[in-house]
Amino acid sequence: MPVSPVRKSTFEVMKHAMHVRVNATAVDRLASRWAEHPLVPPSWPKKLHLETEDARTMLDYLIILHTVMFSLWSRKGKWHIIDQGERYDGYYGLARALTNFFLEYPGKANLSYFSMMPLGEFKAIFSGRGRLGYMDGRWTNMRKVSLRLLNDYEGDSRLFVEASKHSARNFIDRVSRELYSFNDTFYYKKTKVFFLMRAQMLAVNMIGAFEGRGYGKFRDTDYLTALADYKLPQTLVDMGILEYSDVLKGKLKRKRLIVQGSPEEIEIRSGTICAVESITDALRKKKRRAHAYEVDRLLWHRAHAREPKLPHHLTVSDFY
Repeated sequence: MPVSPVRKSTFEVMKHAMHVRVNATAVDRLASRWAEHPLVPPSWPKKLHLETEDARTMLDYLIILHTVMFSLWSRKGKWHIIDQGERYDGYYGLARALTNFFLEYPGKANLSYFSMMPLGEFKAIFSGRGRLGYMDGRWTNMRKVSLRLLNDYEGDSRLFVEASKHSARNFIDRVSRELYSFNDTFYYKKTKVFFLMRAQMLAVNMIGAFEGRGYGKFRDTDYLTALADYKLPQTLVDMGILEYSDVLKGKLKRKRLIVQGSPEEIEIRSGTICAVESITDALRKKKRRAHAYEVDRLLWHRAHAREPKLPHHLTVSDFY
């Protein structure tokens, strides 16, 4: 199977990293503990997303959700919504807010309407409580992605997905090349580094939504890597698997901005990918096979179950 450019380029970064390293001893310790029991990644939370038997509608929903899903942190109060008495923030808040739009306005919940939706109406979908920033950017992303699918795929998201022929490699490449704002790449010491976080997350959530069948079936799921976001590196540091330099830890403790594309940010995200790859390899050696995206899911849920010791890095980015 072809090597993912995400794996190849992030491993190259970690050969020269100054601020981030993977602790091999901590990796082996975690793998040994996990290998004592069958690995059961958390199931995809259907009830927190749109539930529909219409594949086209579901794909529209997932594509739009991952188009607007970035920079969900705030210095001033966490944005959230209250839905049927329950509080949802972050990714789940966005998912529930968009779900409610699809349920309340089925006649508008399509790529044609999203391509021309007024800004005010878009903001109303995610009104919630607290401040959700970068609304103009989210709106621009949504309109451009919708317009591309209208122009090139007759506004039918099924045609877009079918063009990849059940290959995760083809799908991620197509999403990152053709859909505006998904080409999550940077340069580190003349090396082009690929993360493709939202493109990969879209594929992973398609697997979950369609239960690995139909539009959620990929024959090369090993191609998928971890998703380099904010929460995953934070929990890896908490577990002692990722280690930061004193300079970087100081910046995080003082809640200084880590500039997008800076060596520190690229090393944090690269270290996240490589740490999960190391965990996956260690598990395999202990006869516990798991995909990188499944290890990611296990760690991500752990991140939301415990209070971390170190703040996550603060980076203004429309990639994650």
